[in-house]
Amino acid sequence: MTSAPRSSFFLRYSCLLLFAGVIGFVLNGLLRPTSLPSASPLLVAHGLLMLAWFGALILQTALVRTGRTGLHRRLGMGSLAIAGGALGTAVPVALGAYEPGSGESMVLPNAAMLLNFAGLYGLGLRARRRDLEAHRRLMVLAGAALLGPSLGRICAATGAPLLLMPALWIGLLAPLWVHDWRRLARVHRATAIGSVCIVLFVLVAAVLSSMPPVQAWLDGLLG
Repeated sequence: MTSAPRSSFFLRYSCLLLFAGVIGFVLNGLLRPTSLPSASPLLVAHGLLMLAWFGALILQTALVRTGRTGLHRRLGMGSLAIAGGALGTAVPVALGAYEPGSGESMVLPNAAMLLNFAGLYGLGLRARRRDLEAHRRLMVLAGAALLGPSLGRICAATGAPLLLMPALWIGLLAPLWVHDWRRLARVHRATAIGSVCIVLFVLVAAVLSSMPPVQAWLDGLLG
């Protein structure tokens, strides 16, 4: 039995996240084709798993939107395998792209991004039975946490400074804040904490990466 349709916000927002996750790579491929890495099996697998995760997010929000919560719950735990695969392939992809002595390492920002994703996703799963409002926000925030590579490629493809990345991230998080104000007359705690973690942790990691002692440490560890 299905219940009445619900707000379409989280379905539309999930679609926005998928678009943001894809557009950076498309722009980079069109405008900077020489910057594309070789399509190794690992990189292809990682890309497909990332698409699958966002696809699952859209499917799950669509099921809730149409009131098919029973099927939503039955399929939900299947996302664990996709999330685990995406994380498992992201680590060697990030390490393989490291260039010793470049001074532009994204290893720490990428690590912060993946930790954000894992933390928000895990908290979202934990909240699925006791706090549905937190659950749905944490799951879309986990998706937003993965957008760093795409946002970075948007900056690179358009010639914008990488300092624009936090502004782009904040812009993508803003609709969730607006939705909370309209629905709850406040910003939900999960929205506020998740948003701050997404932006702040990556910024701190980027600042650390620019410090010569940290660069030397990374060169010694990964070079």
